[in-house]
Amino acid sequence: HRAAGLHLKHGDEFSIVNEKSMFLFSQIKEAASMAAIESALATLGLNTAQIDGVFSILAGILHLSNIVFVEEENSEGTAAKIDSDSILHLKYAAECWGLEPHIIRNLLSKREVTTRGESYLVQYTPMEANFARDATCKSVYESLFSYIVKSVNRSLATAAGGSSANPTIDLSSAYFIGVLDIFGFENFTHNSFEQLLINYANEALQNTFNEQLFEKELQLFREENIDFSVSDCPTNKACVNLIAGRNNSIFKTLDSVSRQPKPSDERFCEELHKAYSLDKHFLGVHRKDMRSKFCIKHYAGDVTYNISSTSSATTSNSGTSGWISKNNDSVPDALVYLFTESKLPQFKALNGLNQSSTSVDLNSAANNIPARRKSVMMRPTIVAIFSKSMDDLNALLLSTSCQFVRCIKPNEAMLPGEFNNCYVMEQIRSLGILQACEVLKVSLPTRVSYATLKASLADVIKKVQHLFTGDSEVVLIACLLRAFSISPELYRLGRTMVFFRPGQLARLENILHHNSSNGGANGKEQANSDLIKAIEQS
Repeated sequence: HRAAGLHLKHGDEFSIVNEKSMFLFSQIKEAASMAAIESALATLGLNTAQIDGVFSILAGILHLSNIVFVEEENSEGTAAKIDSDSILHLKYAAECWGLEPHIIRNLLSKREVTTRGESYLVQYTPMEANFARDATCKSVYESLFSYIVKSVNRSLATAAGGSSANPTIDLSSAYFIGVLDIFGFENFTHNSFEQLLINYANEALQNTFNEQLFEKELQLFREENIDFSVSDCPTNKACVNLIAGRNNSIFKTLDSVSRQPKPSDERFCEELHKAYSLDKHFLGVHRKDMRSKFCIKHYAGDVTYNISSTSSATTSNSGTSGWISKNNDSVPDALVYLFTESKLPQFKALNGLNQSSTSVDLNSAANNIPARRKSVMMRPTIVAIFSKSMDDLNALLLSTSCQFVRCIKPNEAMLPGEFNNCYVMEQIRSLGILQACEVLKVSLPTRVSYATLKASLADVIKKVQHLFTGDSEVVLIACLLRAFSISPELYRLGRTMVFFRPGQLARLENILHHNSSNGGANGKEQANSDLIKAIEQS
């Protein structure tokens, strides 16, 4: 019933999805899946109207993605016009979002340009209208995703005793468990802008893995004078900096070229070869390809990126998508106007949830296009937004204690029952697993400071302290552990803390709760007396 009300039938009707990824509401299995999703949304605290609003917004995205533009000649030249076969999708998109069709039509057909304090309207070409349509779809979907995440946080905060009126969870001060399932490294025959973003994310997270597992661990061992032997620790910081460094990087070059008058993908590629030809992670290509390709030596392998679009990437509904165009794939200024004018409460609630949208004045101009502020800040590009997201994610990961699950493909063709030794070993080396195993040989996961041990046994320490006059603190701690019958093979003594091998957490807990685990004053006194004798014998 909901599908019919939203004018949805089959997934193969919509260009943004295919029949394999679209919910087919007529099938019982998919209906059960939809029921599970609705139940989950209800658990998050969304009422029936809000749930209906979520699906209505999604349906609007589907309909909007089906709008096709054709060329129309007018007094200003070539302009974009919505194809007659798409008018129904325009009507349905507006209906799903609680808007009048002409508001969406104006958003996708023209933009306001401000020059020297004067504003005027410029009509989109069909290609520009395609970009505006796609950017709007992505922005609304991103905002809806943020809306769902906020609902999850609100539900968790309330369940944890927080206030539903103030559901913000401060991850810097709250206990939380996070699961990050990332997209894998990609290396295809034709690698474009999207592959660079995905592979940069993998590079950045691999760098986090290196810092968590190697750098911090080995630095601690050095500071604590724990002997260890490990080969050179893997590092991919140089590659991360090449792609997204703050000063000179591929992303910075792309942004710089994107802001030039009449930017081109070929110019961007030429600038890369001029700037980074001496970088060991920027590999050379054939001279004839220097305007269309560049190659990066990633931790997982060498990847050649193509600047020029393939013929398959160019369609009548999407236009040619080059790197400059994709990087400048920014949200139309008037998108905020859609949110504020909507009669659908859930669509209104999306306003301000998209990090790539810009704030604009809502004073209506001709044809309902809002005027820009005169002092408009430069809008962030896609790579700028993506880099900021990765920086925030890495900062969060580095503030936590991470556990890593590394997935190894048994063969390149992903066939069952086939194990390619060379292919597997190449992955093991590139992921730093061999070096990780060397670090894990030391394997001292449980640590406690000498100060904590002494504080938990303060009464005992006072009575035996005189026995260790002139001795280092390490001698006292060693005798204390021996009194608890812990073999020296099960721990290592550092400068300020004890490092226990795996499986010794229970013994450590027994030490730290020695006083509280012996019931009554008499029991505590007897336990301390026995411990003092054991220390004296040590």
